[in-house]
Amino acid sequence: MRAALLAIDGCTVRTNLAHKRDANHADVAGWFRDLGCSVFDTSALGGGFPDLVVGVKGLNFMVEVKTAHGKLTKDQRDLFAVWRGKIHVVSTMDDCISLFRDAR
Repeated sequence: MRAALLAIDGCTVRTNLAHKRDANHADVAGWFRDLGCSVFDTSALGGGFPDLVVGVKGLNFMVEVKTAHGKLTKDQRDLFAVWRGKIHVVSTMDDCISLFRDAR
């Protein structure tokens, strides 16, 4: 099993969790960084936990990355059903910009 890296703005934490990322994962993280957001990659956590935690304008957002035709896994659907906060699903640069603009 390969070690995975959790990364935030140049700081990394190594884990032993195997995980799969959507094809647009790096693009989405990069688009948020280009907008001036802090991005912490949590994709290695598993258990349906969202792929990214994004900080913008003093707020934190849990973000699940999906390709245009991607579907939530059973673990993700189960977590989203009981989580008392908002989890954002993004696929495109426009999704990232909308979340950034709507941050209050």
